[in-house]
Amino acid sequence: MSVLLLQLYLLFCFLILLYTVSYIIYQQYYKKYESVSIERYMKMIVDQNQKVQEEGFLHKEHVAWLSKQLKKTNQLVFFEKALTQLDTKAYQNHAYLKHLEPVVIELAEYHQRSNQMTQAYLAYFIAKCSKGQWEASDIYRNLLSYLNEPTIYLRENVLLAMCQQKNPQWILKVLQFLTRQNLYHQPKLIQDGLLTFPFNSEELTDILWDRHQTFQESIVLGLIGFITIKSPNYKEVFFKKLVQKETTLEVKLQIMRYFKKHHYSKVEQELISLISDKQFAIRIVAASALGSYSSEVVVAALKKALTDSNWYVRKNASLSLLAITPTHEDILEVLNGSDRYAKEMLSYHLGVERR
Repeated sequence: MSVLLLQLYLLFCFLILLYTVSYIIYQQYYKKYESVSIERYMKMIVDQNQKVQEEGFLHKEHVAWLSKQLKKTNQLVFFEKALTQLDTKAYQNHAYLKHLEPVVIELAEYHQRSNQMTQAYLAYFIAKCSKGQWEASDIYRNLLSYLNEPTIYLRENVLLAMCQQKNPQWILKVLQFLTRQNLYHQPKLIQDGLLTFPFNSEELTDILWDRHQTFQESIVLGLIGFITIKSPNYKEVFFKKLVQKETTLEVKLQIMRYFKKHHYSKVEQELISLISDKQFAIRIVAASALGSYSSEVVVAALKKALTDSNWYVRKNASLSLLAITPTHEDILEVLNGSDRYAKEMLSYHLGVERR
């Protein structure tokens, strides 16, 4: 019995060893296969790009062959890597990309029947490689249909793909679809996705903000973040939104961050009043936003905020006060005052500033 167990044990060890060696050999083979495939695609792209520049079109045989090849996900991966490597060499292949549009249309249609991860990769491929060259509505109509049962990867990649074509209406449709289906998408992802839009950002901003009331809150927050980075032209619009009673807390906070980046004298008094708000989140952000305003009234409000019961309010008030270069007397008034927390916070940031 013990001999049999030993034999089984040795057999088991041998099988594990065989599997490990086989896997290592396969990995080495696949790396070589991948490298050769990428090199082959790079040469093909360069050759075909030259032909397009000379003849003005791609031959039907090449389009048909490429359509068949790229329906295999591993070949699409190799093709994307070939395009990426050519990009790193600053190779201009826009002419070739433009004539690839029929291939991309066929792929988008074909992968309607594929699983979500394959669809997500195709959307990623389009987002990364289109460079504004693929504008056919059939591509983006198919991508939009992928969102019926989306994963977060699929949602994100479809949004990124939409942001690489010139028509803002497709981006609008994605955001409205997410809202209708009550599909949450993180505001930072919305913001960062919109920031990849390489065309007229003011046009995109205007179209999306005109319809912002049709979006769920997470999308509105991402949109405001995008506008904060891209446009100083929404000061009056956001001021009116800030003072409206029906504006939600999160939207109000995001708008206040806009006014930290974009100075607007008209909002100063509102921020001063908000630094005494009952909700600590509003006080925290107001204390930070006031660092972009430097009137005597602001200094007084920040000195008062240094005595707030909330640690983050005191921290932001201290940083904002130092950011607007207060007078020596203002600093001494706090340091010689009776509030221990205010003195400690300001002393700490003064020490950090002097290091």
